[in-house]
Amino acid sequence: TIRLTDYGARANDSADDSPAFRAALADLSGGGTLLLPDGVLYLDAPVHVTRSNVTIRGGGMDQTQIVVRMTKQAAGEGEAAFLIEGDRGGSLGKVADTALRGSRRINLTADAPDLPSGTLLWFAAENDDAFLRALGTQSWDERYPQLQQFFSPVSAVAGSRISTLRSLDLDLPPGTDVRLVRPAKNVVLERFGIRHEIPGARPAEAAFVYENLYPDYQVSSIRYLWAEGGGVRDVAIEMTGKHALAFERSYAIEGEGVIVNGAWNKGKGGTGYVRFSQAQRCTLRDVDIRGIRHVVFQWGASHNRIVSSRLYVDVNFHGGF
Repeated sequence: TIRLTDYGARANDSADDSPAFRAALADLSGGGTLLLPDGVLYLDAPVHVTRSNVTIRGGGMDQTQIVVRMTKQAAGEGEAAFLIEGDRGGSLGKVADTALRGSRRINLTADAPDLPSGTLLWFAAENDDAFLRALGTQSWDERYPQLQQFFSPVSAVAGSRISTLRSLDLDLPPGTDVRLVRPAKNVVLERFGIRHEIPGARPAEAAFVYENLYPDYQVSSIRYLWAEGGGVRDVAIEMTGKHALAFERSYAIEGEGVIVNGAWNKGKGGTGYVRFSQAQRCTLRDVDIRGIRHVVFQWGASHNRIVSSRLYVDVNFHGGF
């Protein structure tokens, strides 16, 4: 366990605390807990977590406040104040023959290396012409993002045959890519508040306005990408710049006791969401969501749940089949 204050952070001084976060996280290469002080911290650049088994813990959503001041340009490609990011990994090979929904066995075109049980795999097939025709879509015919995709931990590998711990969610056609995911595992953010501030802007002016009022500040609050396990607990998110929470291409992330209130941008191009995108088996429990555009399940997201929660916005389903 280490403390952010040991790396130069000082609450309530208006200075950018992102260098302290970077230095502290570099010392958690093997995992551990980073404790945040009470008071107000400031971010002018993102907090990027790529290692597993890391917890970032404040003193409470009212005691520890993080003010996000960064622009979209400052946030970089991740476009998030807190980006928890693994990697999709290399290809194990292609599916040799059709693997049927409900099965747990997949034949590859070549032998795969031995893998420990529980290793996360990602299966993804292109949206080819036959698939799009079967959908009957009349307004969307893109190759990507891939809708025929899902995650499963591996059970065993024997030569070119892979056995999965979970039954296949859908038929996998020959040529489906099988990826050995290198996720950021068990990263937990807990017990603090986040609010996005824009110079000269007042939250009241964005209430019930479904436009992108400040496109230069389209920065998400918390984004999990190629992640597994872990999640967000007892965190309050106010006036996000893009998405309050985004679970993307991730597996088994959980959010509990999260409060979401408001977004500066809620317009075209997909802003102002709590977002599940190509994510599987993620859960939100006891959350309160208001003042944003949508809670959205999209692009083949499946087996995700929202339980015992209060939603004052609509729930949108699209890009599935």
